[in-house]
Amino acid sequence: MRLLRTCGAVLLAAVLMVTAAPASAEQAERLPRRQLQAELEKLVDSGEATAALLRVSQGWRHWSTAAGVRDLESRRPARRDGKFRIASTTKTFTATVVLQLVDEGRVALDAPVERYLPGLVPNGANITVRQVLNHTSGLDDFASHPGYEAWNYAALQHTYTPREVLEFAFSHPPLFPPGQGWDYSNTNYVLAGQLVEAVTGNSWAAEVRHRILWPLGLWGTTLPGTAKRIPEPYAHGYMEVPPAEGQPPELIDVSHINPSMISSAGEIISTTADLDRFFGALLDGRLLSARSLAEMRTPAEHSPPQLRYGLGLHATPLSCGVTVWGHNGGALGYTTIAGRSADGRQLTLSVNPYRDNLPGEPITRIGELVFCPR
Repeated sequence: MRLLRTCGAVLLAAVLMVTAAPASAEQAERLPRRQLQAELEKLVDSGEATAALLRVSQGWRHWSTAAGVRDLESRRPARRDGKFRIASTTKTFTATVVLQLVDEGRVALDAPVERYLPGLVPNGANITVRQVLNHTSGLDDFASHPGYEAWNYAALQHTYTPREVLEFAFSHPPLFPPGQGWDYSNTNYVLAGQLVEAVTGNSWAAEVRHRILWPLGLWGTTLPGTAKRIPEPYAHGYMEVPPAEGQPPELIDVSHINPSMISSAGEIISTTADLDRFFGALLDGRLLSARSLAEMRTPAEHSPPQLRYGLGLHATPLSCGVTVWGHNGGALGYTTIAGRSADGRQLTLSVNPYRDNLPGEPITRIGELVFCPR
């Protein structure tokens, strides 16, 4: 469960290994709204989630919808413009800022992190910026240890500084020598946020706002820092807790957490429309140079075949011949799936699960309808 809980990165690969034929040009122009709405309802009706929000784009066509409820008390319908925690989809924003600094000549991908953060990272002279962004640094993932898990509700009520989190991570030995393996580590992206701050003299959050949010008009996207509440409107996140003997399971509301522990690795709150616009701009080449975008889409040598991880983006090869580029995220009460195919079809899905695993079949069918229509 570590990958689902900390990033959700393998979720798209696991549930979208579909067998449909690639879409024809005529099929790609259609948005199967009725079928997509039905599958979204099935996802919620499965009893594993309280709400789900979906946005699909094909060319100039955009369509958003929702299913389920905003909260279990009022039972008000979930809103398609609702906000949600995007968790590790944040990493794409962080990587984009670092690569913009590369385009400006202020950061070199193959330079050691020691150059930008002297004395901070053990063995930092032998760990490159590229290895930090593609998870080949070998740095231990703080979120894999008790008390620092992304699903630890009690721990997520406290304020942490990035330096505190990094010191804890660095107190554990590396998993492998730099460049000699691959392991998804949130430590890498907390470190990347610190690199941005060291190079620019501004906070990571300020750089994301100035470089991405404001230019693209992503007004529904926020970087909460230590703020616990999600701006309205939003669907509440829930967690199922073990029941007392003879009692039914209990759901507790876990919407309000302090995301400072995860910071530049996973704190952002957004909407399906904003994520759709962000990934569209990024993958259309409007945020980075062609060279940097190509670097971003180059999978690390040791990344697993079902999750070809580049620099803050991962490629999911589907069995219908389509490759989807994006980044997923999993946080307490929230799961995000965001992907885009080469012909410009995009899917952004937010689900409010309260158990460990999302039902795969409805998500698989949603992926088929978007990326591999018959």
